[in-house]
Amino acid sequence: MESAAIRAFAPGELTAAQIDELARLHCECLPDSLFSRVGLGATRCLYRMMARSSSEVFVLATDANSLPVGASVSSTAPDSLLRRLITGSAMSLWLALRFYRLPWSRLRDHQPAPFAPRPELMFLFMRPDSRNEGAGARLVRATEQAMRARAEKTLYVMTEDRPDNRALAFYRELGYQAVAKVRKFGVGFVLFGRPLG
Repeated sequence: MESAAIRAFAPGELTAAQIDELARLHCECLPDSLFSRVGLGATRCLYRMMARSSSEVFVLATDANSLPVGASVSSTAPDSLLRRLITGSAMSLWLALRFYRLPWSRLRDHQPAPFAPRPELMFLFMRPDSRNEGAGARLVRATEQAMRARAEKTLYVMTEDRPDNRALAFYRELGYQAVAKVRKFGVGFVLFGRPLG
Protein backbone atom coordinates (compact mmCIF):
# COMPACT_ATOMS: atom_id res chain seq x y z
CA MET A 1 0.00 0.00 0.00
CA GLU A 2 1.34 3.45 -0.91
CA SER A 3 2.18 5.87 1.87
CA ALA A 4 -0.72 7.99 3.10
CA ALA A 5 -0.53 11.75 2.57
CA ILE A 6 -0.44 13.66 5.88
CA ARG A 7 -1.74 17.20 6.28
CA ALA A 8 -3.51 19.54 8.68
CA PHE A 9 -6.95 20.93 7.84
CA ALA A 10 -8.29 24.37 8.72
CA PRO A 11 -11.73 24.82 10.35
CA GLY A 12 -14.46 24.33 7.75
CA GLU A 13 -12.07 22.71 5.23
CA LEU A 14 -13.05 19.06 5.75
CA THR A 15 -15.68 17.74 3.33
CA ALA A 16 -18.87 15.99 4.47
CA ALA A 17 -17.47 12.70 3.09
CA GLN A 18 -14.25 13.14 5.09
CA ILE A 19 -16.17 13.94 8.28
CA ASP A 20 -18.45 10.92 7.86
CA GLU A 21 -15.44 8.65 7.23
CA LEU A 22 -13.65 10.06 10.29
CA ALA A 23 -16.68 9.25 12.45
CA ARG A 24 -16.90 5.74 11.02
CA LEU A 25 -13.17 5.16 11.53
CA HIS A 26 -13.40 6.51 15.09
CA CYS A 27 -16.10 3.94 15.92
CA GLU A 28 -14.15 1.14 14.21
CA CYS A 29 -10.74 1.97 15.69
CA LEU A 30 -11.82 3.26 19.12
CA PRO A 31 -14.81 1.04 20.01
CA ASP A 32 -14.49 1.67 23.76
CA SER A 33 -14.62 5.47 23.46
CA LEU A 34 -17.63 7.14 25.03
CA PHE A 35 -18.74 8.47 21.63
CA SER A 36 -18.45 5.08 19.94
CA ARG A 37 -20.60 3.59 22.68
CA VAL A 38 -23.35 6.12 22.03
CA GLY A 39 -23.19 5.30 18.32
CA LEU A 40 -22.15 6.43 14.88
CA GLY A 41 -24.73 9.23 14.74
CA ALA A 42 -23.42 10.78 17.94
CA THR A 43 -19.85 10.41 16.72
CA ARG A 44 -20.82 12.19 13.49
CA CYS A 45 -22.23 15.06 15.61
CA LEU A 46 -18.91 15.25 17.44
CA TYR A 47 -16.84 15.36 14.26
CA ARG A 48 -19.15 17.85 12.52
CA MET A 49 -18.92 20.22 15.49
CA MET A 50 -15.16 19.83 15.86
CA ALA A 51 -14.57 20.33 12.11
CA ARG A 52 -16.14 23.82 12.36
CA SER A 53 -14.30 24.78 15.55
CA SER A 54 -11.17 26.88 15.70
CA SER A 55 -10.29 25.12 18.99
CA GLU A 56 -9.71 21.75 17.32
CA VAL A 57 -6.89 20.72 14.98
CA PHE A 58 -7.37 17.91 12.47
CA VAL A 59 -4.38 16.20 10.89
CA LEU A 60 -5.38 13.48 8.47
CA ALA A 61 -3.66 10.60 6.73
CA THR A 62 -5.53 10.31 3.43
CA ASP A 63 -5.68 7.83 0.58
CA ALA A 64 -5.51 8.60 -3.16
CA ASN A 65 -9.18 9.69 -3.06
CA SER A 66 -8.50 12.17 -0.21
CA LEU A 67 -10.51 10.05 2.23
CA PRO A 68 -9.04 9.56 5.69
CA VAL A 69 -7.30 6.33 6.60
CA GLY A 70 -6.23 7.81 9.93
CA ALA A 71 -6.32 10.98 11.97
CA SER A 72 -5.02 12.97 14.85
CA VAL A 73 -7.55 15.26 16.51
CA SER A 74 -6.32 17.76 19.08
CA SER A 75 -7.99 20.50 21.06
CA THR A 76 -6.75 23.72 22.60
CA ALA A 77 -9.89 23.68 24.79
CA PRO A 78 -10.48 20.02 25.71
CA ASP A 79 -12.11 20.86 29.04
CA SER A 80 -15.01 22.61 27.24
CA LEU A 81 -15.46 20.09 24.42
CA LEU A 82 -18.42 18.23 25.90
CA ARG A 83 -20.23 21.46 26.81
CA ARG A 84 -19.62 22.89 23.34
CA LEU A 85 -20.81 19.64 21.78
CA ILE A 86 -24.05 19.50 23.75
CA THR A 87 -24.90 23.17 23.27
CA GLY A 88 -23.71 23.49 19.65
CA SER A 89 -24.91 20.29 17.99
CA ALA A 90 -27.61 17.63 17.99
CA MET A 91 -25.67 15.66 20.61
CA SER A 92 -28.27 16.24 23.32
CA LEU A 93 -30.81 14.48 21.06
CA TRP A 94 -28.45 11.54 20.54
CA LEU A 95 -27.80 11.28 24.27
CA ALA A 96 -31.55 11.27 24.98
CA LEU A 97 -32.13 8.55 22.39
CA ARG A 98 -29.11 6.44 23.38
CA PHE A 99 -28.87 7.06 27.13
CA TYR A 100 -29.04 3.33 27.80
CA ARG A 101 -25.66 2.87 26.05
CA LEU A 102 -23.79 5.15 28.43
CA PRO A 103 -21.70 3.55 31.18
CA TRP A 104 -23.55 5.46 33.94
CA SER A 105 -21.70 3.84 36.84
CA ARG A 106 -18.37 4.87 35.29
CA LEU A 107 -19.32 8.47 34.49
CA ARG A 108 -18.84 9.54 38.13
CA ASP A 109 -15.51 7.76 38.59
CA HIS A 110 -13.26 10.67 37.71
CA GLN A 111 -9.90 11.89 39.00
CA PRO A 112 -8.74 14.86 36.93
CA ALA A 113 -5.17 15.86 36.16
CA PRO A 114 -3.57 18.21 38.70
CA PHE A 115 -3.56 20.93 36.00
CA ALA A 116 -5.47 21.65 32.78
CA PRO A 117 -3.53 19.81 30.06
CA ARG A 118 -3.80 22.04 26.98
CA PRO A 119 -3.57 21.48 24.12
CA GLU A 120 -4.46 17.81 24.18
CA LEU A 121 -4.15 15.24 21.43
CA MET A 122 -7.52 13.59 22.06
CA PHE A 123 -7.86 11.00 19.29
CA LEU A 124 -5.25 9.20 17.22
CA PHE A 125 -6.32 6.30 15.03
CA MET A 126 -5.45 4.48 11.81
CA ARG A 127 -7.47 2.10 9.68
CA PRO A 128 -6.23 -1.42 10.56
CA ASP A 129 -4.81 -2.11 7.07
CA SER A 130 -2.79 1.15 7.25
CA ARG A 131 -1.09 0.52 10.59
CA ASN A 132 2.60 -0.21 11.22
CA GLU A 133 3.74 1.96 8.31
CA GLY A 134 4.87 4.97 10.36
CA ALA A 135 1.81 7.10 9.61
CA GLY A 136 0.85 7.33 13.30
CA ALA A 137 4.20 8.93 14.17
CA ARG A 138 3.88 11.22 11.15
CA LEU A 139 0.40 12.26 12.33
CA VAL A 140 1.75 13.11 15.79
CA ARG A 141 4.70 15.08 14.37
CA ALA A 142 2.37 17.03 12.04
CA THR A 143 0.09 17.74 15.02
CA GLU A 144 3.06 19.04 17.00
CA GLN A 145 3.95 21.31 14.07
CA ALA A 146 0.37 22.62 13.87
CA MET A 147 0.45 23.37 17.61
CA ARG A 148 3.82 25.15 17.30
CA ALA A 149 2.24 27.33 14.60
CA ARG A 150 -0.36 28.29 17.21
CA ALA A 151 2.46 29.20 19.65
CA GLU A 152 1.62 26.31 21.99
CA LYS A 153 4.49 25.26 24.27
CA THR A 154 3.58 21.66 25.18
CA LEU A 155 1.34 18.96 23.70
CA TYR A 156 -0.40 16.53 26.03
CA VAL A 157 -1.97 13.15 25.35
CA MET A 158 -3.77 10.63 27.56
CA THR A 159 -3.77 6.93 26.89
CA GLU A 160 -5.13 4.02 28.89
CA ASP A 161 -2.88 2.73 31.65
CA ARG A 162 -2.93 -0.97 30.72
CA PRO A 163 0.08 -3.28 30.34
CA ASP A 164 -1.10 -4.38 26.86
CA ASN A 165 -1.56 -0.80 25.57
CA ARG A 166 1.06 -0.34 22.82
CA ALA A 167 0.41 3.41 22.81
CA LEU A 168 2.36 3.78 26.09
CA ALA A 169 5.60 2.73 24.36
CA PHE A 170 4.63 4.59 21.16
CA TYR A 171 4.41 7.97 22.91
CA ARG A 172 7.57 7.34 24.94
CA GLU A 173 9.44 6.56 21.70
CA LEU A 174 8.23 9.92 20.33
CA GLY A 175 9.72 11.73 23.33
CA TYR A 176 6.63 12.10 25.51
CA GLN A 177 7.10 11.94 29.29
CA ALA A 178 4.51 10.68 31.77
CA VAL A 179 3.41 13.66 33.88
CA ALA A 180 0.36 12.33 35.79
CA LYS A 181 -2.07 9.47 36.21
CA VAL A 182 -5.76 10.29 35.92
CA ARG A 183 -9.13 8.56 35.82
CA LYS A 184 -11.88 9.35 33.36
CA PHE A 185 -15.18 7.50 33.25
CA GLY A 186 -13.81 4.73 35.44
CA VAL A 187 -10.71 4.13 33.34
CA GLY A 188 -7.12 4.81 34.38
CA PHE A 189 -4.99 6.89 32.01
CA VAL A 190 -1.40 8.06 31.81
CA LEU A 191 -1.09 11.72 30.88
CA PHE A 192 1.97 12.37 28.72
CA GLY A 193 3.46 15.73 27.76
CA ARG A 194 6.09 16.83 25.29
CA PRO A 195 7.60 20.33 25.06
CA LEU A 196 7.21 21.76 21.57
CA GLY A 197 10.18 24.18 21.72
